[in-house]
Amino acid sequence: AVKRLISAVKLLTRAIRAFVTRRRQRIDEWHETWKQVEDYHLSGFFDRFAKAAAEESEMKRKATKEVLRAGRGKSQPAPMDYKNLFRVKNGWQKLRIPVEERSSILTSYYSMLLRAHAKRMKDCYN
Repeated sequence: AVKRLISAVKLLTRAIRAFVTRRRQRIDEWHETWKQVEDYHLSGFFDRFAKAAAEESEMKRKATKEVLRAGRGKSQPAPMDYKNLFRVKNGWQKLRIPVEERSSILTSYYSMLLRAHAKRMKDCYN
């Protein structure tokens, strides 16, 4: 009886370790996918934002240049390249969802999927 109990505990321990390993791997894959999607959307937004800011800056510069021409004033300095500014500083990376919050969300989601799967399996056998 004791040998059966020990072998059952060993089997359970192996199954739990395998489950935890698979769970960790899946959540790590989800983290990578999340980061890729988040980076894609944030960088795209900031590219569009930088383009709009550069166009606005160019329009202001042209308007100022025309006013200065009419008044024969000094010329303006070169416009700032907003697109390069955002690329160099990567300001959009600061807007990512924090790792702790992302981990919490993914862990909760995994648990929810696991509960739903267990419920389906239970319903299947009943």
